[in-house]
Amino acid sequence: MGVGIILIVVGVLVGGIMVAAPRGIWWATQSWKFRHPEANEPSDLSYGMTRASGVLLICLALVMGSVVISDSLSTSAAEKREQEAEAQQKAAEAAFVVPAPEKRGLLPVIGYVARYVPAGVAVDLYYTAPPRSVPDYVRAMSDRFTYPCASVPTKTPRDDGRIDVTAELSWAPERLGDMDQNDSCRIGTAAKMEDVSLGPFPATAPVITTSGPILAAGGERVAAAAGNVVPELAEVPNADGSVPAVSDRGVLPIVSYAIVPGYGLYRDAQYLEVSYLVPKGVQVDDRTSSSQTSGGCQVVPALSGLGTPTVTVNVKLRWSDAGSGPDTDEAGCRTGGPEVRVMTSRWGKITDGTTVLTDGPVADKAGAEVSGAGPGNRVPRS
Repeated sequence: MGVGIILIVVGVLVGGIMVAAPRGIWWATQSWKFRHPEANEPSDLSYGMTRASGVLLICLALVMGSVVISDSLSTSAAEKREQEAEAQQKAAEAAFVVPAPEKRGLLPVIGYVARYVPAGVAVDLYYTAPPRSVPDYVRAMSDRFTYPCASVPTKTPRDDGRIDVTAELSWAPERLGDMDQNDSCRIGTAAKMEDVSLGPFPATAPVITTSGPILAAGGERVAAAAGNVVPELAEVPNADGSVPAVSDRGVLPIVSYAIVPGYGLYRDAQYLEVSYLVPKGVQVDDRTSSSQTSGGCQVVPALSGLGTPTVTVNVKLRWSDAGSGPDTDEAGCRTGGPEVRVMTSRWGKITDGTTVLTDGPVADKAGAEVSGAGPGNRVPRS
């Protein structure tokens, strides 16, 4: 504001002098340059132009000063409103009483996917939760941010070997801003999918139950009840309970097996490593690294007898419509093609002296059949 006032005062003062005394200005600033100033004095037209310039300067000073003053007043008012809003917000936060944590019900479980990994069978159980919720471990680990809406899965082993997995929705705001999520942290609103990992288990996945509801394909629900059996799924599901379509593409020939040592935390264990033939030029996923939806051409192993002297291994090929598998691979994702390559996967713990069998064909690395499909085919050790 001060700058605007200075502009107006200086501009009006200088312009007023130019209007009131143009002749005096010339005699004060220019006459000393001439021996005979009377003979060189400007004309009346020149003095008139000086007066006009003074009027223009006054107008310009008034306009520019008014603009600067107006902007200063607007800025001051905005800053004042912002300060008042901040003060009100701080007062509201200071007066906010943190409510007690609230349990808002059991979340619907969709099902689980079991997959063979080096240490045995890993299980990923999927359930739905509100879009802005987070798993409970995220809330527990965060020191900087607050997460008022969280899903809390609990895993309870039963005496009969079953495992009960129940996911509950928790509402626990810590500050006033968290209350914006109050309405969205409800069961029945739009949902996203979460998962909880179980295992790995030495041989097979146990029966998994839940006390909560089960969301089946097509959005149908099984009411919450103690001991609801969670279904095993062929593929990672969608948030609406539907499961992507999969199609069987045949049994893969097995080439050989090996017993390999573990590493890291599992360096004292030994693992079964199976080599088998897959179509050449096709991207094939054995799902040992993750159960997340990959889609496309996939290997599906089936092992029985882990932990016993005889283990039976069968390997199938399938196509999944989930994820983003290359569509160009679908035609080639089949057994019996002319070109094959060896793929190796590590599935389950094993000991020396174990006999490995298959019900499928056995072939060499070039694809030549060593023995046709049949129960009890012995797999050679590499």
